[in-house]
Amino acid sequence: MAELDLQAVTPNLEGPILEKDFGEPAIDTGKFSVTIADKPIALSVAALSERLEKPIPPEVDLHKRFAVWLVPNRVSIIRRSGSSEVTSVGMECEYLNGDKTCSIVSLLPAPQFIVWGTADGSFHCAGNLSFAGETLPVSGDVGAIAINEAGIGFGTTGSAKLSASFSLNVVTPYISAVGIGSARSEWRFDRHKDALFGRDLVTWATVVLPKRQKQLELRMRVYLTHRTAFFPTRHESGWQNITCLLG
Repeated sequence: MAELDLQAVTPNLEGPILEKDFGEPAIDTGKFSVTIADKPIALSVAALSERLEKPIPPEVDLHKRFAVWLVPNRVSIIRRSGSSEVTSVGMECEYLNGDKTCSIVSLLPAPQFIVWGTADGSFHCAGNLSFAGETLPVSGDVGAIAINEAGIGFGTTGSAKLSASFSLNVVTPYISAVGIGSARSEWRFDRHKDALFGRDLVTWATVVLPKRQKQLELRMRVYLTHRTAFFPTRHESGWQNITCLLG
């Protein structure tokens, strides 16, 4: 894990304002420790299909020249001191593959896959993952989960001939995710009921890369907003270079 140094975007709204007397007790903005996974390992969609005993059909010819990978991104936030509340967390990822093919096919979690209002109050992201890397929402149960990898589960469904089902837990139903068709992605998690700190936030990008590539270079940065005095202020890190192993 690599720890990031967060800098206040508007420090003049944090320090001096807390020294003024508004007739209320002083608010401690606290200190947050933010770390990211700096040695991630991607999941091969082709290998996943073999483990599920569901071979990729010949008509999905994308795999003849390219490979489809599920690339994880993980950030952890710990409140070291104070009582400030994190209101949103964002992560930006840029895949650095030079002139080689690199295209994001889908993002997880994404808003259209969030299923919420379950009996225990939890939220999860569920759908079907095609062997070309695309994702589609499903209605109802995704079926039994046969494989669990780093927080995401996979299974098979009788109606999905060219895909596998997936399911993963999410911390909030309020998620923004953008970047399909490019080499750069971004997620933002907004607080719902549970705190956004004190846990791992994990996202996945399905990325098409050259077939025999062994690793993917990327860079990542994190930002968060927390409530200071009467309004939220933003802190963000610099870019952190990461090497993701493929397989």
